[in-house]
Amino acid sequence: MYPVRDLKAEKLYAAVKRIPPGRISTYIEASRAAGIKSPRHTGRLLSKNPCIGKIPCHRIVRSDGSVGGYSGEGGKDGKINILRSEGIEFEGDVIKNFSDRFVPLSKTP
Repeated sequence: MYPVRDLKAEKLYAAVKRIPPGRISTYIEASRAAGIKSPRHTGRLLSKNPCIGKIPCHRIVRSDGSVGGYSGEGGKDGKINILRSEGIEFEGDVIKNFSDRFVPLSKTP
């Protein structure tokens, strides 16, 4: 039997890999780029990221500028610390200058 491939997950991971350090995108934007209808499903796929070191899922945040969840080391606080190490500034758990840090991943508004 052949292994099952999740083409939408592969497309999602490829889109997330395009986000450079110090920049972020949103669950909605990542969903659109991968052709996934639900940002929640995108979050679930990112929580199963097979290559945390190569697929920077920590750069995907909520559209209100808050960080959202993180299944990597340290949970939400770990995600904030990683983003801070990349130059992202916060007020509480909300990203400062969110629109200046945003990277569009899809071609649709």
